[in-house]
Amino acid sequence: MTNAFMRAFNGPLLLAGGTLLMVSASPVLAQNAIKSFNVPAQAAEKGIPQFAQQANIQLMASEKLVKGKQTAAVKGDMPVREGLERLLAGTNLTPVTESNNIIVLAEHASAPAARAPSVIKTAYEATATAAEDTVSDSDVTEVVVTGIRGSLSKARSIKRRAPNAIESIVAEDIGKMPDLNLAESIQRVPGVAMSREGGEGRNITLRGFGPDFTRTTLNGMEVPASSDGLDTGGVTLNAGRAFDFHLFASELFNRIDIEKSQKASTEEGGIAGTVNLYSARPFDFRKDFTVSASAQGNYNTLNKKIDPRVALLVSKTFADGKFGALVSVAASERTVHQEGYSSVRWTSPFANGDSWADTNPTVTGTPSGDCGAADPLDCLWAPRLPRADYFGNDQKRIGLTGSFQYPGQTPLSFTVGADGKTLVAASFNDVTSWYESRQQNSDSTFDQVVLSGKYNVSDSLTLEAMIGKAVDDADRTELRFYYRSVPHYYAYDYSGNEYVPEVSFGSYDPNNADNYVNAVTASNRINTVKKENFTSRFDATYAVDRLSLKAGLSYNDRTVSYAEGLGAAPSFDPSDYTKPFPVSNFGDGLDGPGLLPFRVADF
Repeated sequence: MTNAFMRAFNGPLLLAGGTLLMVSASPVLAQNAIKSFNVPAQAAEKGIPQFAQQANIQLMASEKLVKGKQTAAVKGDMPVREGLERLLAGTNLTPVTESNNIIVLAEHASAPAARAPSVIKTAYEATATAAEDTVSDSDVTEVVVTGIRGSLSKARSIKRRAPNAIESIVAEDIGKMPDLNLAESIQRVPGVAMSREGGEGRNITLRGFGPDFTRTTLNGMEVPASSDGLDTGGVTLNAGRAFDFHLFASELFNRIDIEKSQKASTEEGGIAGTVNLYSARPFDFRKDFTVSASAQGNYNTLNKKIDPRVALLVSKTFADGKFGALVSVAASERTVHQEGYSSVRWTSPFANGDSWADTNPTVTGTPSGDCGAADPLDCLWAPRLPRADYFGNDQKRIGLTGSFQYPGQTPLSFTVGADGKTLVAASFNDVTSWYESRQQNSDSTFDQVVLSGKYNVSDSLTLEAMIGKAVDDADRTELRFYYRSVPHYYAYDYSGNEYVPEVSFGSYDPNNADNYVNAVTASNRINTVKKENFTSRFDATYAVDRLSLKAGLSYNDRTVSYAEGLGAAPSFDPSDYTKPFPVSNFGDGLDGPGLLPFRVADF
């Protein structure tokens, strides 16, 4: 705020006052509240802040204009407007207002040195237009702050006006959200934490509650969103109430509100709070025709691929601003490679009900034998399923919004080792390896149609209505095979790296298809989750002076359908159904001895 006015008035600012004085576009319509003043005649640098404090208003002025001026004494009980006129008598300063109801002091236009604030275009844009009321056009100037500072100012204004605890993220122009993912934008707000999968934000937790306790709305109505997992841990679709924010590109939205407390009009389902998403509408923009486009590419040194991301918005108003139409589209691709080495937990023969007592191994060190087993060898802990892991995920996301808006009196809006217990290094004979290959195909589709309207019956009575339906359809198919090898030699050694061991197979080659004896189908299934929300509401607001009363009715019908289909699980000869490992630089991104490739299923 301060820097925005600094640019408009070409100098640093003096900010004084506490709460905002709610004024209209002209200072002559300022509050007529009677206040008691005791402000002596003094330098303007001191007089203006002292008056603002006693008047309980907010004043802003350029230090360059204030310097060297003397404000008059103001004493006694009088309206704030009259007191301000007395204070500024003889200073050649006059009050103006800007869009956020802060009184700004500028030099009177009739003064020889006075000039209208110039239009400055930098990272933001500050424009000045004449305000009209009982004073002449040359007397009053309205300052409109836009760009990033305008966005911050809007967010503060939303928070001030809200009856409950709320945080807002506002992007004045489409595609200017601070992050590429909605979850990652929201997690910047205090009290919000985000969970990641596959390097991307998916769900949020609000005020310490889990994702299932946060309610999410889009353009005023509650909506569902489900998807599949984004990493090796994702083995099923989201059939719960948690909202998967990564489904939506941030370029499609220009405002997010996070309500941290309840209010009377809040529907049930959000113990933690409510996240309100808003897509852009034609009259959100200052110009009658707006085109915004963005394109970027992210290069990943591990997978050697460029992930593109593009967005386009076109907004146009017609018939002298009586009707508007907007369409926006955002598309992106993302390639995820997750690789590493895993022990899949550690275990011991005693814990498994097995024994190494008769194996007669060569042992370096002294087993502790404190697990209760008859032979100390059975107390040694070794990797349960030592293996190299690879997970590849190719994502495509396409979002499309459309909005038609009519702002008339009958508005229409349609918004489409050393402990003696651990085997740090070991070698084994007659080991049978199991190689897992899994293919998942997931598709999530979200559709929403909303019709909303607002009607001003009078200056004090406003009616609002909304009806809409949202459908989220998520499908997932999974095919998983285990390939079993011939018995072979296997050795591992964690002494050089505690996370990635050095592995040896001896003469056994895991890339030879003839070294696999059979394959079994571990999973062959289809999962479907469909969520449908139908919402309608009617609200009436009566506001006069400082009194505001709101009453309304709402109806919400939610349906969740879940289905699973299981296919056959045959066992077969794997020699004709494998192919070499598809990634040439497997393990290059890890510290340590690296990872050995192996054959995978040819789906």
